[in-house]
Amino acid sequence: LGERALAIPAGRRLRVVVEDQGRVNYGSRLGEAKGLIGSARLGATELTGWTATAVDVDALASAAASSFLVGAEAGDIAASVSPGEAGAASLAGPIVLVGEFDAVGGVDLFLDTATWGKGFAFVNGFPLGRYWQVGPQRTLYVPGSVVRNGRNVIVVIEWEQVVAAEARFVAEPGLGPLEE
Repeated sequence: LGERALAIPAGRRLRVVVEDQGRVNYGSRLGEAKGLIGSARLGATELTGWTATAVDVDALASAAASSFLVGAEAGDIAASVSPGEAGAASLAGPIVLVGEFDAVGGVDLFLDTATWGKGFAFVNGFPLGRYWQVGPQRTLYVPGSVVRNGRNVIVVIEWEQVVAAEARFVAEPGLGPLEE
């Protein structure tokens, strides 16, 4: 990874997001450390008095600056459109996107992430998982038990960029290429 210098005025606070990308559970990388390893430093000075907290998805959704268009293509699972402000414009991250959609409760859905960069998705506060454009997976499973009859809320935390600020549900899972 590269280095980047930041000028932080006195009295200001720096917040750092550390993404846990899981662990390798086999081979030579077994037991590899993840996250912030060792002490946090600013130059040669060890930083103390810092805390680690979980991301409050509900608070992020309330403060979100952009919204999604949510819909479905012909032949896909039906979800009515709840227009947002962002339209189909490309947006650079990090950004939190929020949208609403109507659906029949109890129906399994597949959220298409093919035009998104890298991030996390939630429906009605339920974590669907992480997505990444490098794949192989192109959809996230939305269990029917999470889908409400009527209005539902989708929250996406995008780290990189979305090509189209649109959430789309498709009829089939896109799990990427199969190995034989």
